[in-house]
Amino acid sequence: MSDGTAKVVSKARAEMETDGPCLSGTLEQLQIGVAAKPMPEVALAKVRTDALGLLSKVLDSYASQVAPGEVGVGGTAVAANAPIIGRAPTGLLYGRVQSGKTVAMITFCAAAIDNGFRVIVVLTSDFVKLVEQTADRFAALDGPLVKNVLQSDSWIDDQEHVRKHIGKHGVVFICTKNQQRLSFLVDFLNAIGAADYPALVLDDEADQATLDTTVQARSSGRKNAPKQPSAIHRKTVQDDEGQSIRQTLRHHVFVQVTATPYALLLQNVDSELRPTFTHLLEPGAGYTGGEAFFDVAHVEHGAPPFVAVDEDESTHIDGGSDAGPPLGLQQALAFFLVASGAQNVKDPGSRTSGQNFLCHTSQRTTEHARVAELIRSYLNRLSDDLESGSSSSETVMRLHWGYDELRRTMPHAPAFEEVLERITKRLPRREVPIVNSANSPVDFGRQLNFIVGGNILGRGLTIDNLLVTYYLRRAKVSQMDTVLQHARMFGYRQALMPYTRVFLPDSLGARFHFIHNAEQSLRRQLAGSGGVARVTVETMSSLRATRLNVLDTRHLAAYEPGGHIYPGAPDLGRKALERSQQIELAITAAVGGTLRESMFEPVPLSRLMSLLDVLPFDEDLANMWDPSMLGKVLERLSARYGDRGYIFYRAMRRRKPTLPTGALSGDELRDARSQAGPVLCVFRDDGRALTTKTSGREYWYPSLVLPSDMPTQVFNTTS
Repeated sequence: MSDGTAKVVSKARAEMETDGPCLSGTLEQLQIGVAAKPMPEVALAKVRTDALGLLSKVLDSYASQVAPGEVGVGGTAVAANAPIIGRAPTGLLYGRVQSGKTVAMITFCAAAIDNGFRVIVVLTSDFVKLVEQTADRFAALDGPLVKNVLQSDSWIDDQEHVRKHIGKHGVVFICTKNQQRLSFLVDFLNAIGAADYPALVLDDEADQATLDTTVQARSSGRKNAPKQPSAIHRKTVQDDEGQSIRQTLRHHVFVQVTATPYALLLQNVDSELRPTFTHLLEPGAGYTGGEAFFDVAHVEHGAPPFVAVDEDESTHIDGGSDAGPPLGLQQALAFFLVASGAQNVKDPGSRTSGQNFLCHTSQRTTEHARVAELIRSYLNRLSDDLESGSSSSETVMRLHWGYDELRRTMPHAPAFEEVLERITKRLPRREVPIVNSANSPVDFGRQLNFIVGGNILGRGLTIDNLLVTYYLRRAKVSQMDTVLQHARMFGYRQALMPYTRVFLPDSLGARFHFIHNAEQSLRRQLAGSGGVARVTVETMSSLRATRLNVLDTRHLAAYEPGGHIYPGAPDLGRKALERSQQIELAITAAVGGTLRESMFEPVPLSRLMSLLDVLPFDEDLANMWDPSMLGKVLERLSARYGDRGYIFYRAMRRRKPTLPTGALSGDELRDARSQAGPVLCVFRDDGRALTTKTSGREYWYPSLVLPSDMPTQVFNTTS
């Protein structure tokens, strides 16, 4: 696995060993499939590059902020008693959902052991099954001792053994983010003299439990506010008695690992949990993320694997089992059965493995039981129809719909009769497991699994051979990090895409689209800055970046160079529709008396700004459209662009009331970005193509394109 270069000199004078025995041995273990599926050599080469890229930044930070000469080639592998140079550094390993973060951590730990780190603590979710999975995966490490806190009863007896071998081989602790477990680990670290060695702390899903959940309350000044940080934060970061992981390991680097770092990046600059450097983990070949599910072609034009269901689907489910499953759920079940049957024909090996359907409608456990019963009753009815040979029943006709849907991505699908034969044979062995806090199995069997659940179907859980996702989970204001972590359909699933569908309402598809775009924007910012500079996170009015108890992100926003800013939907209310003629007169006056279609009309920027409050929009789907703040930003840009902007007018004919991608794209958007000033776009629609009750009523829709050469505008919405 060598690239022929054994050592690399970093900017901070730390020299890195790139072909040490622990890394080489671990890569060999991964290649043959120790503790996981065997990995091909091309994938291992990428994993190695990622591990060394992160380690280079860690070594630089250690040498410049902790102590020189302790880690890297020629390092002592011993932590001196002198105070550290600055503050123990905090890094961020920013991957994407289900993109291989665990194997990245494993190989990074191996390379770190080769470079003198002797104590590594891996913090994980407090979900026992996931902890066991993580510990099993870390068995691929070739060299260090690996200790699982779930087996901590045996640690005391092994204390001298660990103390004896820590200096030569190193030790890796897998510990849950649980107050008692963390306290036990701190005591054990003290007992074995762990503070005398260079250390790493890897906080998996770092934005989940480690952050102080009392920040908002304690900063509010309320008399009843908590007096100290939350318990997990204290045991991990800083405790009054000095008994936290970070305080115990005096010479360490703290590395946060997550696919949703919004809460981390928006911490105060002086927070110990705000990253000082970032390493982007890019997925390898075959990864399917938001671009494969929620891009323009999917949310605008319904391209597979996106399938829209009725916006009121959850209301039908709330009606109870007597009403039967709503149409969208019936179609999702039918497609899953057809897809699994086709997979059985195309790949006979799938007949003896699990084929999985994921149903995520709510966080409420009572609803999980109701949905599971709806699924069971529908499958029982279908089974009866298949056994009776009824070819014209409603359930069998749904299978025909599923077959037609499958052929959109598999034109040469097996014959319907072959698929039906496999469904009939496999359906009796189906299972409907409920996965929630009350009942949490995650080892799904080798049959058709119709998995129903809530929050546990989020972080860290990988569902192999997941073919269909039925998702209705919504809140009036959702959290971007929570929603993105629900995307269990993401991952290395390219080969499964012909069999894959995600069923959800258009409005939720729009939310996933916005979140995907925000994620891409954030990753571009971090790629440009290395995570050193302050970064911004895009949000919309119905989406918060993260939970408010760790940071109130409703008051943080940014407008970027070349930004295309638009509300997610026009205002189709009666008052807005009645103002259509007044809006036309205002726009016509602004451009000098004549509306010319598809022209960039130069106007004084002050005149352009006067239209912002005139143009109506749906405030529940405002996205980044904030007329007041946009006006302030344009005012600040006025001198830069000589008080000049542009107005662009065009007609449009929409079928859907939502505009998750705006009304401007392609050449028009590129041309707008090339103008020498901000461009306000105004679109008029006669409403005749709409299928809503407002059909035939004219409405207006705005968007704004910011200049590509403007400085990024970071702002607080309360100022």
